[in-house]
Amino acid sequence: MNQNNISTSDKLPITAPTKPTPTRNNVTYGPESHQHLDIYKSSETPRGTIVFFHAGGWCCGDDDDVDALILSQIDRGFAVVSVHYGLALEETAEEMNDDADRSLRWVKAHESEWSAQGKPVLVAGGSAGGNVALLMGSAPGVFVELDLPPDLAEMSPKVDGVISFVGPSDLRPYLNGKIPPAGLDGQQLVEEYLDCSNRGSFQSGTRTPMPACTELRSLVFSPLFWASLHVWDSDLPPVYLGYGVNDVLVPPSSQAIPIADVWAMSAGSANTWLDLASSDHDVTFELNATAFNRWMDQFN
Repeated sequence: MNQNNISTSDKLPITAPTKPTPTRNNVTYGPESHQHLDIYKSSETPRGTIVFFHAGGWCCGDDDDVDALILSQIDRGFAVVSVHYGLALEETAEEMNDDADRSLRWVKAHESEWSAQGKPVLVAGGSAGGNVALLMGSAPGVFVELDLPPDLAEMSPKVDGVISFVGPSDLRPYLNGKIPPAGLDGQQLVEEYLDCSNRGSFQSGTRTPMPACTELRSLVFSPLFWASLHVWDSDLPPVYLGYGVNDVLVPPSSQAIPIADVWAMSAGSANTWLDLASSDHDVTFELNATAFNRWMDQFN
């Protein structure tokens, strides 16, 4: 999708709400203190639910940080559930994504509370949360707690759609030192996410070296790998990918275009939308909101 000549009227207005008040906040979806979420109920005819995973480099952020373009869908009939998940240096990458899976199942078990039962459920995320959302969409049921309560275990982890705004899809270039943005060490963020290092880095608060990263570990948390396993089937759901052409932290050349190409082999090109905004890592108000709304219109 070429954004060079996008009209201002096609962008999300800069006056769009970014911090609305949740219908319910700090709702627990698990026994751990970090397992909580916020619910934004729509007053319109229910069309479905968007489960959102916040940005923050896997190390930071909270469920009160919701992308404004996602929030804009509340007025279009979609409930938004913003999830807080475990963070790096406190939780492993496995545990973070187990949290995401658990929260998704919780939403499916409770969607009648906002009158969205039987309606589509989508996952979405920004930056690190975009990586999580892509993993939930491409590898449903791979990351799951072994002791889920029965009411959650019986919920299917499959989703009807995936939205990723500047989400890393292939972690290998970060670990290989090929993505070194000035002022922000993408390699360190990924190393702390995966709890490994190829630079002899030390674990936070100790002088114990992190274990060396392996190709397998980087692939396990790379949505590109999981999506590639579906190139011979039609199992991947529709996806909307929003990236900035000037983003040096999550470059489209290695993180957007490859996942779009592979995803389209399974979901089909008509269900794989790549929105390349004329921006850097902050894409929300530069993406094509008109196109995004049109893509969302398939979910009724």
